[in-house]
Amino acid sequence: MDDNRDVNKFLDNIARGPSAVFATFFAASCVLHAWQSRKYKCWSYTWPLPCACIVMTAGFICREVAADYHDADGLGSAVQGLFYSAAVIFTLPLYKFLLCSSVTTELLPRLNLTISYIMIWTFTSAVISCTAQGASTYFNPDAKKGTVTSSLALLKASLFLQLAPNGAFICLLLLLLFRQDANAARRRALLMSSFVLMALICVRNLFRTIQLFSSPRSRPWTDEAYFWVFEGCVMLSYTVLFHVLHLGKFVPTGLYDCSQGRRRCS
Repeated sequence: MDDNRDVNKFLDNIARGPSAVFATFFAASCVLHAWQSRKYKCWSYTWPLPCACIVMTAGFICREVAADYHDADGLGSAVQGLFYSAAVIFTLPLYKFLLCSSVTTELLPRLNLTISYIMIWTFTSAVISCTAQGASTYFNPDAKKGTVTSSLALLKASLFLQLAPNGAFICLLLLLLFRQDANAARRRALLMSSFVLMALICVRNLFRTIQLFSSPRSRPWTDEAYFWVFEGCVMLSYTVLFHVLHLGKFVPTGLYDCSQGRRRCS
């Protein structure tokens, strides 16, 4: 049996119910993100969060639909494509909050925001492009064997393109934490909150990377518990923690208006 057929077999034995519950959680999170963005007046930073929650909700809805079919191989591309795309969207607010933080502009004055934004959007566009092309083929049971290898390479590339900026982001946070004045509690809270949130994204991305380098017959693919722990629970924890530690709370004292080159609400 071809690998791209084996890799979809998990869809034949999905437990009914949990996916619907997670879809409800992410739908509620979408509404709450929209409300908090309005409350903290930080739409320019957090607009990707409701979008990412919608993508996750759609992924779990498709997964629940797949649970009702004995042969759901045809839904593999949609299910996996949505989940693979959501993580990179979730990270966008973290990059923007850090780049516009007064901590960054004061301690790293030579950092060019324009170039940084170009790099972030270039990586994001590349990740989404690789994910779309890779998932549509690799998880398609009707794909020709010759295209499976190239589509798998695209998915691996999309994850490496995420891990590289994720790692750079964490290194930058650690650098700023060690250099930042210990008395600046709000700024330190911003950096620590960003670190915790990015750490969750890295855990998820590392799992997906290990999964892609594993055989489609291995437990990371066939054991549903791995998905729930490292995809479902990790990403749900991310969105819940973002609500609790919301970085928008630091906008009044810690962020610059990047588009205007001046501090907001200072």
